[in-house]
Formats: sequence, C-alpha cells, structure tokens
Amino acid sequence: MKCQPKVFLSLLSENEAWALFKINAGLHDEDSTLNTVAKEVARECKELPIALVTVGRALRDKSAVEWEEASKELKNSQFRHMDEIDGQENAYACLKLSYDYLKHEKTKLCFLLCCLFPEDYNIPIENLTRYAVGYGLHQDVESIEDARKRVYVAIKNLKACCMLLGTETEEYVKMHDLVRDVAIQIASSEKYGFMAKAGFGLKEWPMRNKSFEGCKVISLMGNKLTDLPEGLVCPQLKVLLLELDRGLNVSERFFEGMKAIEVLSLKGGCLSLQSLQFSTNLQSLLLRRCECKDLIWLRKLQRLEILGFMRCSSVEELPDEIKVVGFDRLSKSKKDSCEFDRKVEEVRRTIDHEIQGMGWM
Repeated sequence: MKCQPKVFLSLLSENEAWALFKINAGLHDEDSTLNTVAKEVARECKELPIALVTVGRALRDKSAVEWEEASKELKNSQFRHMDEIDGQENAYACLKLSYDYLKHEKTKLCFLLCCLFPEDYNIPIENLTRYAVGYGLHQDVESIEDARKRVYVAIKNLKACCMLLGTETEEYVKMHDLVRDVAIQIASSEKYGFMAKAGFGLKEWPMRNKSFEGCKVISLMGNKLTDLPEGLVCPQLKVLLLELDRGLNVSERFFEGMKAIEVLSLKGGCLSLQSLQFSTNLQSLLLRRCECKDLIWLRKLQRLEILGFMRCSSVEELPDEIKVVGFDRLSKSKKDSCEFDRKVEEVRRTIDHEIQGMGWM
C-alpha cells in the first residue's frame, strides 16, 4: 500500500561491498586482470547489498569481455535516470543487468509474473503456474503437472541468483520491493504488455482514458473496485486478475472485447457466467467470494482446464450438463486423481485441496 512507511536500506563500506561482491561473483585474488574491471562493476552497485549480490551472481563465471560489457551497460543504463530509491540511484540499473543475464526467456517471464502480486506478498507458486500457462509460457507441455514442474525449476534458478526470495515453505516465494519495481518497469514495456497495479487500494478503474489494446496481462488484485468500464477493448489480453467490491455487478458486456483471455481470477463482485460466453479460450476460471449465477453457460467454455469456486455462497448446485460436458477434462488438471460429482461441496473440496491457504487466488 502507498501508506506504508519507507524503510531505508543500510549501505556497506567499500571494503565490505567488495568482499560481498567477490564472494557472489566467485572471484579470486589471483585474478588481477578480471578483478580490475570487476571492481568497476562493484562500484556501480553503490554499496547496496541486493545489487552487489544479484549482479555478482549474474556475472559469475563470465569472461573478461562480458565483464567489460556489463560495466559499460551499468554506466550507460537508462535505469540510472529513474527516480532515486532512498538515494541509491543505480539500484535499478544493477537489477536490470541481473535480469538481462538470466539464461532463459521463460525464466525471465516467470520472474515478471511475480510483479502481478502486491508488495511483500507471499506469492503462491501454484498461482504462478496458472498465470504462466494462461500467458502461453508452456504451450508445449502435455499437462498442468508438467507446467508446474517447469515453474518450480524457474523459481529455483531465480532464488539461486537472489531475484526471488524463499519463504518458510517451498510453496511460496517473495520478491524484494526494489526487484519488484524493476520487474514492473520491464513488464510494462510494449514487448510484454503488463499493467500491474496490485495492492493500491483502488476503488476506481485506473487510467480510464488509456487504450488497453496492447495489454496482455492486467493485475488489479488487492483493490476494492466499486465500478468497472462498460466494456474494454483488449484483443490481446490473456490474464486478468481482479478484486471487486462485494456488491459490484459485472456488466454482461465487460468481457466482450477480451476474446483471447485464458485466465480469469475474480474476487468479490457479482458475475453472470453468461458474460463469459464469448471467452471461449478461457482455460482457468477462479472465483472467490463471488456471487455467481447462470452457471449453465460454463458449457460454452470448452477449453476450461481449471475451475475454482471458493466461498461462493450463491453456488449450491451445478447443472447436470456441466458434469457431462466438462468434468472429465477438468479432473485431469488436478494434483490428485479426483472424481467430480454434481454437488458443489465436492467440487469445493477438490479445488480447496489444490489452492488451500493461498489468500488471494
């Protein structure tokens, strides 16, 4: 939230900074030539621990030429000209360099998906899997389980280079505030098309005069929106994460311009499933504390693989047609083999087994 107080980061002395950098970069005293350029790079980190660690690990085992190029990039980075962060004007440039040195594009995108969550959030890796699949990150896998394994591998690599932080459990990760700022800056570019405004406490739809035609991912979780546009033209949108005021009715035309959407996570509000009749690419539908009606329209969603109702008190029974059309397919996306019945309580138990304790879907 914007009302949180700033926490000023302590800096290291020059000697402490070099020692920390040298350890993470795997440098040795006898590497005199390499150490000369490495010290230039370390100085660009401005004694900021997170920058020293991430840049050091990014350049570990790199050649002298790569070190020289990294030094030039840091000195000329556009991120140097962004607003200062607690006086550390070069922190962004250092973290951007660490991002650039990630080996795989899919690892980079997994990293960017983490900025969809609010600051200081325990990020459920299970949710990352869903968003990654919806974004089209793992189109070559045969099952959700295979995609889940790939996401865990990417998370392991990101934690190894300190771009993500571990938590008390392996099911969640966290992202440092400075790292998240850089991720949002990168993800907001035309290449990725993210709009991430999670945890701002917003009550109105942001930037109403802005065109959303280039947006591929929109995250407005951690807000309490009391109104929505009548409809949005978002032909490229794949992932939409919303949190609404409980009494807000979602217009039946709201999704008309989102025909490419593959993941919808909605908390709060009142939704007629008829409004999703043209969202035929939808693969993951997660509804929490949402007043739902017209469930028969779920049969239109032939590509649906993940269906979640959590604390949706208005849903007491699912139509027989839904069981016939889709449940055999849906059951394949679960961690454990489960048999679905028409009673929603059994669906809840199945879904809750998979996403229990996640807070925001």
